[in-house]
Amino acid sequence: MTGLDTMIAWSFKEKLEQDLGADYWKTIKKELWSEHHLTISEIIQSDYSIFHEKISSIIGKKGARKIQKKCMEDILSVHKKSQFYKLSFYDEKLGALIREAYADETSRKILNELTENVKCLPEISCNYNFKTTSFYRSVKKLIKSGLIIDTQKPIRWGNGDLKKMIPQYTTLFSQICIAIGKEANFVTGTITKETKKNSVILNVIENI
Repeated sequence: MTGLDTMIAWSFKEKLEQDLGADYWKTIKKELWSEHHLTISEIIQSDYSIFHEKISSIIGKKGARKIQKKCMEDILSVHKKSQFYKLSFYDEKLGALIREAYADETSRKILNELTENVKCLPEISCNYNFKTTSFYRSVKKLIKSGLIIDTQKPIRWGNGDLKKMIPQYTTLFSQICIAIGKEANFVTGTITKETKKNSVILNVIENI
């Protein structure tokens, strides 16, 4: 699962559950567990195409398409630019998640270090006088939220016999814009073409 899918999965699940209603949701939940031994949350986070196929078989392709596109439109919009994609977030929970991450000093420093960069955690930690517990707690939260992602390109780190392979990370967004106003708050972010390509959820919704 990509960082983007990690970020939007929970809000998307809540919207789908609301729009489908209790009866359909119960049926989908029961059949997915019977066939895959996974919860709906696990399915959406691991391979959304499975959920799409199941909802289509239960309520029909036309109905499934309408509900899924509406739920995604309630969460965010995607606009293609020349070399990247711009995401505008409408879901308050997602907006709050991003705002809170950048409001926290430790998290903000980590995100700034990794924006358009690829680094391992010890390298980031060396640049700041972080308390170890606070640093790794912030890292864990950022990974869980999808704001930083494992590049799947580990490097060897350490001295002598203590050298070992450790992961390198980067940010989900190459640029973020947070506007806080009296009547509304707005959050937009840009992602690379590769990030968009790797999002199973966005690609399924876009092509149905």
